[in-house]
Amino acid sequence: YILLNSFYYGNTGDEIDNYVNMGTINLEALYTILPCERITPFILLGYGMSYYKSTNPYMGDIRGPINDAWIGYQALLGLGAEFKFFDDISVKAEFDYITASNNKIDGNDHINEVKGILYSNGDSYMNLKLGAVWYFDRGEKSRICEPFSIREIIKEVPVEKIVVDTVYIDK
Repeated sequence: YILLNSFYYGNTGDEIDNYVNMGTINLEALYTILPCERITPFILLGYGMSYYKSTNPYMGDIRGPINDAWIGYQALLGLGAEFKFFDDISVKAEFDYITASNNKIDGNDHINEVKGILYSNGDSYMNLKLGAVWYFDRGEKSRICEPFSIREIIKEVPVEKIVVDTVYIDK
């Protein structure tokens, strides 16, 4: 949930406040780059739905106001890292770039307005998240995270037997 506040000037020159209540639901795919390390970076890609409700929406003098509530979709791209302090507790930091399917997040709907990294007509915004992670229960450890042991390496190296018949000692 996000509450946005913006303002614009009406025909009389008065400042008009606009509040936008926005709720989103995303489905994200997360890829962990180094899953076994204390600092684990990750990337994520997501897709979701968004709901907007505006108090004083504005589209310009020619087109008039837009509807006060609407639904759209959004795409998400993010980077982050998990910092593992203990086996069950860690801190996660994440930076997301989100682009919406429409141009109505700020309460203004302008056609042919190009913006954002994707150069689309949809509004874009960014999130910076910081949170704590507590794992209640974990499954079996992955074989990927098991370090190689010296015994396994020694088993792979063939050892030749050397027999010594006579030993000479000089005095």
